Amino acid sequence: MVSQTNEQALEVAIEKHLTGTCLEELKLGVQEVAPDFTNKLYKLGHLSDFDTYYALDTKYFWQFLQNTQEEELEKLKRHTPNDWERKVLERFDRLI
Repeated sequence: MVSQTNEQALEVAIEKHLTGTCLEELKLGVQEVAPDFTNKLYKLGHLSDFDTYYALDTKYFWQFLQNTQEEELEKLKRHTPNDWERKVLERFDRLI
C-alpha cells in the first residue's frame, strides 16, 4: 500500500487523531470505525463558520459564550441591540 505524504493527508491524520474522524470521510459518507477517544477538547469545524478576520470559529465561539456568559450577553443585547456581536468580537480581538 502506498502511503500519502501530502498536506491533505497530514490534515486528515491530525483531524482523525484529535477528533476520531475527518471532514473528508464525513463528506464521502465513508467513515471508518474510529476509537472513542472521549476527547471533548477538539471538535471538527466547518469553513463556513470560520471568520478569517478574527481567526475564529464563530459558531463555537458564540456557543461557548452563550453557555458560559449568558447573563452578560443578555446585558449587551439590551444596551446595544444592533451591534453587540461586533463589539464582542472587537473586544475579543483586542484582548488576544
